[in-house]
Amino acid sequence: MPPIPSGAHPRFGPPALAALIALTALVYLDSLFGPFQFDDFAVVATDRAAQGWAAWRETLAQRIRPLLKATYVATHQLGGWLGHATLGHHLGGLLIHLVVVALSWRLALVLATSFRMAPDIAGRAALGCAAVVALHPLATEAVTYITGRSVALGTLFALAAALAQVQAGGATVARTRNLAWRAAALAAFAAALLSRETFILLPALLMLLEWGRGDGQESAFSIARLRLALRRTSALWAVAAVAVVAMLGHRRYGPLLELSAVIAQGRLDSPSMLLALEYFATRLLLLSPLSIDPAIQPEHLGVAHRAVASLVAAAALLLAWRCRKSRPWWIIASVWAVLTLAPVYLVPIRHDGVAERHFYPVLWGVGFAVSCEFAVRLRRAMAVAAGCAAALVLSAATVMRNADYSTEVALWEAAARDSHATPRALNNLGVAYVGERRWDEARAAFERALALDPGYAKARGNRDRALAGQRTGDPFAEPEI
Repeated sequence: MPPIPSGAHPRFGPPALAALIALTALVYLDSLFGPFQFDDFAVVATDRAAQGWAAWRETLAQRIRPLLKATYVATHQLGGWLGHATLGHHLGGLLIHLVVVALSWRLALVLATSFRMAPDIAGRAALGCAAVVALHPLATEAVTYITGRSVALGTLFALAAALAQVQAGGATVARTRNLAWRAAALAAFAAALLSRETFILLPALLMLLEWGRGDGQESAFSIARLRLALRRTSALWAVAAVAVVAMLGHRRYGPLLELSAVIAQGRLDSPSMLLALEYFATRLLLLSPLSIDPAIQPEHLGVAHRAVASLVAAAALLLAWRCRKSRPWWIIASVWAVLTLAPVYLVPIRHDGVAERHFYPVLWGVGFAVSCEFAVRLRRAMAVAAGCAAALVLSAATVMRNADYSTEVALWEAAARDSHATPRALNNLGVAYVGERRWDEARAAFERALALDPGYAKARGNRDRALAGQRTGDPFAEPEI
């Protein structure tokens, strides 16, 4: 790959990236003092993360996602030093996000350059891609929700592996540097798996990037280029195979796989991949509000709905494939989206239909494709105007979404505003109301949950506790037997 000329894109290079990072930090500023939410209490607040490095080392062999847990230990201690329990965690999450933004920009720039875009156009495409990742409100659950960090951290290492892989494939890279870049790609891939195992298909994504780049002797997407891509990613596939064997033999992954098998038995005919793609598309375009507990039920997806969604998805993939020579960014974005979601949604192993944090890595693929298209089609002035307008809209939407994380009540009120709110969301809203001694509102939330699911024992028990708490003024009061 030819080096990027110095000063080739002064308006869209490092100074523009620095401005974007500053804007991103400003947009997330109001989320830094938010409380623990929902699963945060079990995953972080009362987990061994609160017990320090000694406890982490003692249980290292038994842990899943040990690198993720190490970051929780570090940010928990940072919160202690700062005198605010959650501030350290939120600062750590924001730092991870800012690194992801920088990696998104660099990877997009290198790939756009490999497609032989003019430097100014490549710079615009890279900055637009980074801005989508940085400012879109779909990223908030992976950044602001402390428990969502696994996806953001895994994405950081996945992007680092992709960047190292494409840097190693450059035609002008010396052999020693080539080996160093490949070693960095392997290390980053291993780190991604130690943060979140669902990045197991990353070798396929990196093989796609190698196959589609247009700066080599072989033409992009040719058979010869495919053989080269397979050869260049063979070590990554070997690491993936070792990781699968290690996970199957791990004492913690075994029970998780057994639980997944139980879930799958009841939902073999209702994988949620189609619904996940549909949900992502509507929220990407800001057509529907975000929720920490989306009311998505794959088992209720009708045959007609499934057929239409399948046709749309297949048509999009076919169209992206047909224009792979002239606009390779679309097939890269399409496959990137499918392969980052497939380990979570292609097989019905989840209790809930979707979780918004899982779409965090997809933002890079979509941002890259859309930004490349706009950069190529629009003149500089129009592209800059459109980009600034989009950045303002996305920033405002993200600020508003982060406000939902300001309290437990605000988060679950946002989820309950959905006309199709789930019983679980209403129950959790009731529990949040109880914590603030808002007894009448708590009882009403529990009653709504029971109206949707009369057999919801947890909501019934919480309603009785709320009544006892209202009589005694004690939110921890137990109902009389």
